[in-house]
Amino acid sequence: MAYDALTIANAFIDISKKKPSETPLTPMKLLKLVYFAHGWHLGVKGTPLINGPVEAWQYGPVIPDIYHAAKQFGNSAIADKLKYPFGAPPDLASQGDNEVNSLVEWIWGEYGQLSGVALSNDTHLPGTPWSTLVERFGNVRSVPRGTDIPEELIREHFNEQYRQLTQAP
Repeated sequence: MAYDALTIANAFIDISKKKPSETPLTPMKLLKLVYFAHGWHLGVKGTPLINGPVEAWQYGPVIPDIYHAAKQFGNSAIADKLKYPFGAPPDLASQGDNEVNSLVEWIWGEYGQLSGVALSNDTHLPGTPWSTLVERFGNVRSVPRGTDIPEELIREHFNEQYRQLTQAP
């Protein structure tokens, strides 16, 4: 089952309040954490974690719904759960999906201490879905606004990450 992107984003906001990081949970950091959770879910399970697209923007992969809901915080820490203009999305904890809750916790443990900039830099590394898409267009300025990063690119990348992780001695 794929979730509303804000449901997953709010799960990270909840975790950040329970397990504070050395770096604040800014909109950029939140975007990248949800992207990593979505990517790992695609790579391991083969199905999307979130509904909706992941777009290639200048600073890496962006989930537009999260961006628009969180942009009010600028570069500051996110103070409250995110909402749509018409209300809050469902809470992940109330969904009873222990597997997804565990994934979100794992992502926080792996990536939660990194800053938004560091996570963004990770999404720009050669061979990542974002960099692969940008290379197809020649450079980031040539990528048309609103260009989705194909789920298959994300799935293949994170599946390879998973294979490397599980084959480590």
